[in-house]
Amino acid sequence: MLLAPALLACLLSLAQKPVLDSAVWEKWPDLNYVNINDNGSFISYTVSEPMLQKTTWVLQSTEANWKRVFETEKPIGSGFAGNNKLVFFNSSRESIGVMDLDSKNITYIPGAVSFADITLTKNGTLLLLNKQQHLLQVKDLVSGKEFSKGHVETYQLSEDGKNILVKYDSLMSEVALFPLALIRLADAHTWPISSGDYSSAILGRFIWNATEQKLAFIARATNGMYTVVYADLLSNKLTYLKAGASVIPDGYVVDELRQWNASGSGLLVTLQKKEGKSSEKKGVAVDIWSFADAKLQSRLQSEPTAKERYAAIWWMDSNKVMQLENANTRLWEVKGDYALMIYSERGVDVSEIYWNPYRLKDIYVINLNTGNQTVIQRKTESRFKLSAGGKYVISYDAAVGHFFCYTTHTGGRVNVTTAIKTNWNQYGDEEPGSKMRTLDAVAWLDNDSGVLLYDQCDIWQVDPAGKKAPVNVTNYYGKKHNMCFRFMTKQEDGVVLRADTSLILCAFNRNNKENGFFRKKLSELGDPALLTMQPKMFCVIDNPTFIVTYPMRAARADAFVVTRQSATEYPNLYFTRDFITFRQLTTLEPEKAFNWMTAELLTVKGVDGANGQAVMYKPENFDSSKKYPVIFFYYEKKSNELHLYHRVDKCTGDINIPIFVSNGYVVVTPDIHYKIGEVSKSAVDWVTSCAKMVSGYSWIDKTRMGITGHSFGGYETNCLVTHSNMFRAACAAAGMCDLMMEYGGLWFNGSSKQEYYDLRRGGLGKPFWEDKQAFIQNSPIYEVKNVATPMLLVHNKNDKAVPFAQSVSFFTALRRLGKPVWMLQYDGEGHSILGKPAMDFTIRLFQFFDHYLKEKPAPLWMTMK
Repeated sequence: MLLAPALLACLLSLAQKPVLDSAVWEKWPDLNYVNINDNGSFISYTVSEPMLQKTTWVLQSTEANWKRVFETEKPIGSGFAGNNKLVFFNSSRESIGVMDLDSKNITYIPGAVSFADITLTKNGTLLLLNKQQHLLQVKDLVSGKEFSKGHVETYQLSEDGKNILVKYDSLMSEVALFPLALIRLADAHTWPISSGDYSSAILGRFIWNATEQKLAFIARATNGMYTVVYADLLSNKLTYLKAGASVIPDGYVVDELRQWNASGSGLLVTLQKKEGKSSEKKGVAVDIWSFADAKLQSRLQSEPTAKERYAAIWWMDSNKVMQLENANTRLWEVKGDYALMIYSERGVDVSEIYWNPYRLKDIYVINLNTGNQTVIQRKTESRFKLSAGGKYVISYDAAVGHFFCYTTHTGGRVNVTTAIKTNWNQYGDEEPGSKMRTLDAVAWLDNDSGVLLYDQCDIWQVDPAGKKAPVNVTNYYGKKHNMCFRFMTKQEDGVVLRADTSLILCAFNRNNKENGFFRKKLSELGDPALLTMQPKMFCVIDNPTFIVTYPMRAARADAFVVTRQSATEYPNLYFTRDFITFRQLTTLEPEKAFNWMTAELLTVKGVDGANGQAVMYKPENFDSSKKYPVIFFYYEKKSNELHLYHRVDKCTGDINIPIFVSNGYVVVTPDIHYKIGEVSKSAVDWVTSCAKMVSGYSWIDKTRMGITGHSFGGYETNCLVTHSNMFRAACAAAGMCDLMMEYGGLWFNGSSKQEYYDLRRGGLGKPFWEDKQAFIQNSPIYEVKNVATPMLLVHNKNDKAVPFAQSVSFFTALRRLGKPVWMLQYDGEGHSILGKPAMDFTIRLFQFFDHYLKEKPAPLWMTMK
């Protein structure tokens, strides 16, 4: 039978695609610096294409076909301004260019070569300060109006972009009387501000209150003393907080301005103790470690030299200062007119808060208008957060599995989730300490009338006063369909929503890994409305092990730029207003020039009969009549990455999946489900179960199966080779082998590693003195004699996460037993391998697996004696 010409051409084209070799590993294109203007009509972005030896900056319409491309030698920064009429950018002429988006004309700003030289307001007003001439030029780029001010040393723009505060230089004739001025940009109207004797210098930043009618700054007097100057711009009245004044604790000075309280009656400042003369240390240099220390000496030594710096509040009308912090009390956060304070007898390291006797703390709230204190809870381990308006404090009590709210003015406590039966912990968290951790409150309604909480699938709205019944905002839709609903944009701390807000929610289906968007109005009951769900990836936020770009929203319009990708589709930009229809803006597709890969979701049955998942990656030119070698690559759970686009790059410890698949390997990433105290067995059971299933495919050569992992995955590789002979070759990068030795170790910051094994991924749940056998059973070094798989170990002396000695111990044992093993160590590299060493490692990793899984001759470095 003759093939149709089109089909024959397609097959020939597919067969002729080159593989991803070392010539392209460092040259994959990047799309960065994405911006959208306020009404969503234009975007800008930079594309770096090393294979084509060019970088371009693109300005493009989102709903029309207009596009302007600028070639440059380096990525270009850009921004939009001027009521959506202007865009400014670094041009190839080494100056700032400004384009009018209506006429598309470009003008260049003389004397401005970088964004550091200019300020451009959202309304399109340009400020350029000539630092040599002390000349400030102000020009409205929309209307063309302009003015200038001489003798300007520095300036600061108000947050609304309507006013600037300038400091004049010493040559200004009136500087002794008026060293500062407030200037309205619209008409150059100027309000001189007197600061009395404090005319020498202005330090740090200016602090405006919410209405921008009050400002404060730190000044230096002619006698060298510092003070805080508070200016009421309505009355032009100035008040001074002088160093050494009776309102400041003796021996302290104001070191920093923090923020105004919500009402504007007080200013939060930082007091610092004056430095005295340091005495010369004599005698022997010795560190004394004591059982009574609240922190390990190693942790204390890794922290910056502690200075006595404490938060305080200054009430201007009464000119009083109240110190908020001391050696045992810390300000945790400020919301509205309330400060959340934490008192601890002695500060402990966060890694020891589950056992350290000094871990218990008192929580109280201070009213920043009156100074009144309200105790919230004493001797507690829980975490606390203030509501957006400061009316409530919310916390999660792990002992009972519920959220509690406290009123800040009375301290009254109510269980706000008592009527809800759900799991507040991260989905799939199988670590021993999972019940101690919870998903935080994500948003508050206006006037603190409600708070939104995530559970593992859905979103809840609860009443912080505990009077109204809680509402499942997503109507249990997530739980019914094994989906996860989350906000589609990254929510900043303290976000406030209207009670009738219509939310766009990101949705992720855990069964088939589809990703998309739903709409739900907070004030309406019922299921969320489906907008789109696709076998693609938009913004998965259910899996914290990898990062996916959030949609970018225009500031003043329901217009969005999203990134859409899949295992076979480069992450391109799309524009949407409704999340139903998407207009493609970029068309990068470098993978189409090479023998790429496909991704397939597998269901794996574990040894205990439970179902798990894995992803199988096969070459684009896959031929079922051939036999393929397979590499199993793992780190906890990776099946959520089914639709993730894996960027081509060198191997850094992990293998780069596309380059191995392109070169004729099948790669499988099985999920591992852990049982507390049986971490090693869990890894062995799930990986070998997956391997047994995959080896049953007719096109898999079960005699040529390899395994590899990095860090905890490297540890799991060591576990596999000591408990299974299924695999022909194994690579363990920066993996542990002796958990007893690891348990007593330190992290790079000096903190103890005990928590990692007691509560986190180490997964043992107990210290070794309570279950010595568990540490032995989970330590591959004790079963090293069972290894029959040739191994490549990779570990660097500068590794600050897993000690180099761990792989040395495994290597020396294998070497003495006569097992085929090699170890790579790269000078100057740490837990991962970067740059030129990563290129070298990638080449050697290919050579190692090619030798054992493709029967290629061993390279010289593997045969030298």
